[in-house]
Amino acid sequence: MNNPVNQYLYAKEEVFSYFGCAPDYFLNDLREMYWKIQHKEGFSVLTFSEQKDFNTSSDVVIVKQAGKLMIYETKEYTLCIAIQCVKVGLIFKNANRIE
Repeated sequence: MNNPVNQYLYAKEEVFSYFGCAPDYFLNDLREMYWKIQHKEGFSVLTFSEQKDFNTSSDVVIVKQAGKLMIYETKEYTLCIAIQCVKVGLIFKNANRIE
């Protein structure tokens, strides 16, 4: 497991295991951001910003599963499963490419 792809995938599984969540989502490291959850027009919105005043911030909609917000908390961290438009890096194994 000495290549970066395998290391990343293993670490991702470990993070989701830590939160007790299925590893079906992309991760975005926002540990240094300030954040808050608000309820707007029937949606739960997570707002995050580099500044405490939230003058420049981003909003994402928190996903629900079986009517429950997908928020996983531990003593030190919170993982929120949310919808955010992002550019996605897709990693494929070259041996599986079909021409």
